[in-house]
Amino acid sequence: MDSNVATGVFLLEAFTAVLWLWAFISMLLLPSWAYQNAGKSKALWAVLLLVSLALPVIGLVLCVWFIISTSTKVRAQARLDQHIGFPGGPPQY
Repeated sequence: MDSNVATGVFLLEAFTAVLWLWAFISMLLLPSWAYQNAGKSKALWAVLLLVSLALPVIGLVLCVWFIISTSTKVRAQARLDQHIGFPGGPPQY
């Protein structure tokens, strides 16, 4: 294999690994109630991101989808800091 191709493959794999770590750590740090308020499932995303390790191309797409779409919706809910429960009541932890 040509050294330029090897370098390109290495850089692509490194980029994918960093993107996966970013998505996985973000998924773990966001609170479960924010996923629920956003209509998403934290458990489903945990499974999808773990399975994406075995499927690199699909994994890259899932990581990008999570970072761009899902995590932004969940972060918006987390910023509201409103847990599901009695409207107007104090947060239930």
